[in-house]
Amino acid sequence: MLQDRIKELKKEIIEFGVLVEDMIDKSIAGLLDRKEPPLAEVIEILEPATNDRELKIDDLCTTTIAQYEPRARDLRIVLMIYKMNNDLERMGDHVANIAESGLFLISRPPVKPLMDIPRMAEETIRSLKNAVSSFIDENAALAQEVCERDYIIDALHDQIFRELVTFMSSDPTTIERSLHLIRISNNLERIADLSTNICEDVIFMVEGRVIKHHLEERQRERSTAMNKIKVLFVCLHNSARSQMAEGFLNNIAGDRFQAESAGMEPGVLNPLAVEAMKEVGIDISQNTTKSVFEKYRNDELFSYVVTVCAEAEACPIFPGLRMETLHWHFEDPGTFTGTHEEKMAKIRNVRDAIKEKVAGFVEKVKQGIEPREN
Repeated sequence: MLQDRIKELKKEIIEFGVLVEDMIDKSIAGLLDRKEPPLAEVIEILEPATNDRELKIDDLCTTTIAQYEPRARDLRIVLMIYKMNNDLERMGDHVANIAESGLFLISRPPVKPLMDIPRMAEETIRSLKNAVSSFIDENAALAQEVCERDYIIDALHDQIFRELVTFMSSDPTTIERSLHLIRISNNLERIADLSTNICEDVIFMVEGRVIKHHLEERQRERSTAMNKIKVLFVCLHNSARSQMAEGFLNNIAGDRFQAESAGMEPGVLNPLAVEAMKEVGIDISQNTTKSVFEKYRNDELFSYVVTVCAEAEACPIFPGLRMETLHWHFEDPGTFTGTHEEKMAKIRNVRDAIKEKVAGFVEKVKQGIEPREN
């Protein structure tokens, strides 16, 4: 009886894997053919089906443990199916994100011919298929192969990102479309990571050998400050205004907020900003300038994104991320002219205005008032 139930559970997991593979196929086909129906099917029909299937398998695992009290190897198999079930449902969520971005892109002119994304999707499907097979067949060698081939997907992801950053830098009108393409690449990489995670568990189940859980480490890194409100300040070069705003927020309310900053085109830290902040006891001299696109590429999540320059309209929209976007406008210290003292006088005005704005933002959030731009 127990072995029959385990066979049933394995059959359910195989079918779940095939469902996710079909979702990836349909999403990429809809994107390449620029057709809405397959993309809509993924979002409206197939993704909800993954939720239903997860609940069904979850219930089967729970009742199997309660009814049959499996031990040793059988218990490990049931628990492995329970975990894979959750991973496959998460993959379904990632594919739905791909389909959402596909719907956005097919109604707009292409940024470029799509070559690397289809290749990445093929490798991702291969990883998923082999991950499920390695578990069903208890094939540690196949699981190891999936882990070792993960670098191919990572390399394609890096290549897609670098190429699209070039497009965005040379033509700002492509930014939103390019970010959706990066979002697709991000989600394919996440699916491949989950497949690799399954394979790492298969290797442990079969051989008792632990290998690096890179996905779990990455997730822990992302949630280091999950108890804080994350805020990203953005300006053109990340050289002065966004750096000062980051410094003030971490200084004023670092116990509750985690501030970071980035730029559209990272430049060099402005020495005037360093000097002005030092006058008020905040040292930003060791800060480096960072790219806002790297933040997006790394799938970093923020509760608020605040642009602090007149170039706010050039700052990207982050598709798929739930966040509030605020625009605070301050004069660019990079344009200041005159003697050193004259430029310092001007940047002190900007510094003090930023401090006032940050303090007001903190108070509103603490009081539960939704921050506004003015």
